[in-house]
Amino acid sequence: MKSDIFKTNGAVATISEPMEAETISKTGKSQTRGWNFLSFLVVAAIAVSAVFTSCDKKDDEDDNGKIKLLETITFDFNEYGESLLRFEYDEQNRITRVAWYDENERLHYTLTFTYTGKDLTRLVEAAPGYSGTTYDFTRSGNTITAADSDYRHTFTLNSAGYLTRLVMAYEEEYGEQICEFSYDNAGNLVKISSLDEYEDETGWSYDFKHDTRNSPFRNDKTPKWIFPFMFLIDDWYEVGLHNNPTEITFGGSYKTVATYVYDSDNFPTKATWKGKEDDGDEYEYVITFTYIEK
Repeated sequence: MKSDIFKTNGAVATISEPMEAETISKTGKSQTRGWNFLSFLVVAAIAVSAVFTSCDKKDDEDDNGKIKLLETITFDFNEYGESLLRFEYDEQNRITRVAWYDENERLHYTLTFTYTGKDLTRLVEAAPGYSGTTYDFTRSGNTITAADSDYRHTFTLNSAGYLTRLVMAYEEEYGEQICEFSYDNAGNLVKISSLDEYEDETGWSYDFKHDTRNSPFRNDKTPKWIFPFMFLIDDWYEVGLHNNPTEITFGGSYKTVATYVYDSDNFPTKATWKGKEDDGDEYEYVITFTYIEK
């Protein structure tokens, strides 16, 4: 199997096969999950509210007649350091590049997007010192595939372009992982569930609740289906696409809750998340957002 790259709290690691059980949480402590989805999919990065509803230009514009787009996300993990995501866009307000930096401004990871017409046709994940992985997407109706000699991923979309089902098939010894995605009437992702066939794993789930304000990706025109993978792969479930997640529950028991500060256009500028680790220790971290106007 091709070696993939994933990040945990700003660090880069490589994998050569699906990983199990223990991962590193937002605070840097170990945390047990069923099958680590990040290990599987370094394709496009989170919580994910899956996604925007269409709107006309008047709705997109702020009070100054400009469109606001997310520029940076900064994660402050207190004693565990900071990391920053920086976004770049094309003329159609679609993401062309995401770069992840640590608190010393060292580049750890990039995602690069290529479009053909309206479709996202290629995504390249890379890190300094690694050749990276290229995913070429082929679409037929509401089905998108990405495959090479080692894997075949199949994405099923609904009529609105939201991702509803993902089947990740690797070499026979690793079996398949199936992920399903559920949405509310506003287009927010409210549940991710996964069933693992690898070594009789029982899978995992994420449940989300949201506010009614603009998310940082409110005006982003990147195809909707790719966002859950960006979120999942980079472990930043706390950023929504239509509204903002206020509560995330993992496995039915581990819960994190957010409080927000908003600007005059009802976009979040700061989110404070609180929760508990597996060992019962409480933690808190802060996410800040900056924007550009076009």
